[in-house]
Amino acid sequence: MEKYALSVCLAADLNDELKVMLYQHQVQLDICDSFERAEKRVGKQRFCLIVCDTTALPTGQTLQVLGRMRKVSYTPILLLAPAGTEWELIAAGADQCVPADAAHKIALSAAFSLLRRYQFYDHYDEVWPLDAVIYRGGIVFDHLRHQVTLDGEEVHFTPKEYKLLHYFVRNPGIMISTEQICDRIWGVEFDGKRDVTTVIAELRRKLKDTREKPIYIKTVHGFGYQFLPVNSASVETCDI
Repeated sequence: MEKYALSVCLAADLNDELKVMLYQHQVQLDICDSFERAEKRVGKQRFCLIVCDTTALPTGQTLQVLGRMRKVSYTPILLLAPAGTEWELIAAGADQCVPADAAHKIALSAAFSLLRRYQFYDHYDEVWPLDAVIYRGGIVFDHLRHQVTLDGEEVHFTPKEYKLLHYFVRNPGIMISTEQICDRIWGVEFDGKRDVTTVIAELRRKLKDTREKPIYIKTVHGFGYQFLPVNSASVETCDI
């Protein structure tokens, strides 16, 4: 499984050094030259580390950016920031701050520390506790916060839709019948296909999916449904 870190507005020489360090730990570096583009990337792709130079942003704007990133990701965030703003930035969602004028080796040490913490200790979105964050294409399913986003935008679901989508994102590629959806996922007696069909149609609509050209939910004729294994993080499946 490929792993990625995100660099935002870092100087070219620091990017080069960070790229070398990450490569030694089988992590590729993606580079963004604006916070606007970085926010869109964070909402769509999983990263194991985000490193930002915020010195060009007013503190208030930095706080807003952090708040929006934290709504869609638990990824550790390292900031290069002006002295005196550390506590405010950490309270807003940064994991660690380094003075913007610090030597590169200090920033690299902080980056490695956060990467090690993420990869070896916490595994926020790679293993399966019930509170894992799961990435499937443009979907970010955050069970801990009971929050789902699509391409960075929050999407709201009914209880039945949420439970079914929860099963789908945990089990890409697994086919499931309408009877199994009622019995195993919803815990109700199967009474015809209408209710399941209606919920599937709503899930597709909210995920901007279609039956004719499915991105996420495929109808398996004569059996039921299958959540397509789109390019995304691999998460352990859990039989219900």
